[in-house]
Amino acid sequence: PKVSELRKIMEKENYDFDLEVDGGIKLDNVEQVLKAGADVIVVGSGIFKAPNISEAAKKFRELLDAPQCESGDHEVKT
Repeated sequence: PKVSELRKIMEKENYDFDLEVDGGIKLDNVEQVLKAGADVIVVGSGIFKAPNISEAAKKFRELLDAPQCESGDHEVKT
């Protein structure tokens, strides 16, 4: 809810900056966060606390590169 509310304010006020979400990003919520309006996501424990770090990073990349991801140019910081 916070992300979508901030996105609405940004659009209403014509603010031009990236909306970054840092914290709590996991494979099961990243799409929801992006659909809510995040431009940049910061993933830490969603990758580094996964049973297989390499596989988790690969899955994040696949989600972000998927056609349903609106712009396809979201950034993942680890």
